[in-house]
Amino acid sequence: MAAAAEVTTTTLSLVLFLSLLSASIISKTEAQVEPVVHVTSELPGNTNAMHIHCISKDLVVIDQALSAGQNCSWTAKEKTLYSCAAAWTGKIGSWSAFEPSRDVGHGQVLWLVKVDGFYLSWDGGGWVKKAIWNTE
Repeated sequence: MAAAAEVTTTTLSLVLFLSLLSASIISKTEAQVEPVVHVTSELPGNTNAMHIHCISKDLVVIDQALSAGQNCSWTAKEKTLYSCAAAWTGKIGSWSAFEPSRDVGHGQVLWLVKVDGFYLSWDGGGWVKKAIWNTE
């Protein structure tokens, strides 16, 4: 009877250990999901496309034209700063598309480009203007 109790205790201890290990592995895997940065043009459809150029260090991640309603995206490395510049109808603008101190922990970083500036959100609501257009 004592041997059976010892086996049961050992089995329960092993099950508890494996459960905790599993939870730890799952938690670490979820934490390692890298955020995706999205930039969407909400500029008027009757104007020229905006040209957007985004870099991290010396790596170009985006270099393309976006018409009204179009978007582009990339996966950001959590410890890397990504900067973007845009040109549209004689105006230029620049902003930090991904700042580790601001954006780490968010699964997505959303940007809307409008006539009056560049807006940030992490959830598609509560947009905050972070940069404005300047004249070339």
